[in-house]
Amino acid sequence: MTYPTWFSSWRDPSTVVHRIISIGGVVGAIVELGVLNLGFRHIVFLLILPVGLIISALLFYSHHHPGESPDIKRQHDIMATAQLFAGITLGGARLFTIDSFGTAWPWMMAIVAYLFVSYTEQGTLPASGHSSHH
Repeated sequence: MTYPTWFSSWRDPSTVVHRIISIGGVVGAIVELGVLNLGFRHIVFLLILPVGLIISALLFYSHHHPGESPDIKRQHDIMATAQLFAGITLGGARLFTIDSFGTAWPWMMAIVAYLFVSYTEQGTLPASGHSSHH
């Protein structure tokens, strides 16, 4: 509740990254439900989630707050790397017939989910008083 309206919060770059990743996650989940349950087999649908994971990882690599602790930066970088590898592996599984990719990506997604669920911000942010991670 740092900002008076939902739209005014878009001035904060950290919040923008969170919103883009969140909206992308919802879109990716909806498309994946279509792939799994409705037979969406066009390559565009099959690549939405892997490309989204890669874009999300790249956004997350740049998602740092001024003055954040090295621990927080390391946590962000680890989560971004896990997302990047999961996106590449899932994309590879869908583009090529490499059996190990097909069995590896669900485990990689489980690791990504664990990292995001277990993430806790340590330390304090600058005097702006805003932390989009709480």
